[in-house]
Amino acid sequence: MLRGSVIIFTGILSVLFLKRRLNINYYTGMSITASGMCWLVSLVCSPSPRDQEVRTLVLLGDALVVAG
Repeated sequence: MLRGSVIIFTGILSVLFLKRRLNINYYTGMSITASGMCWLVSLVCSPSPRDQEVRTLVLLGDALVVAG
């Protein structure tokens, strides 16, 4: 999850400090990465995980982070 957060913070800080305009592709990638990170955090913090279902959902969250 730390690698995904680097993508998001780099994009935000380059807009704020460098006054750089990002294309829609960058915002799409950042939003896919953020949704994957949120998915993973929600799965880790769930109170009663089912093993096989959680593994599948964690892999989906990882795929979203990598896709971003």
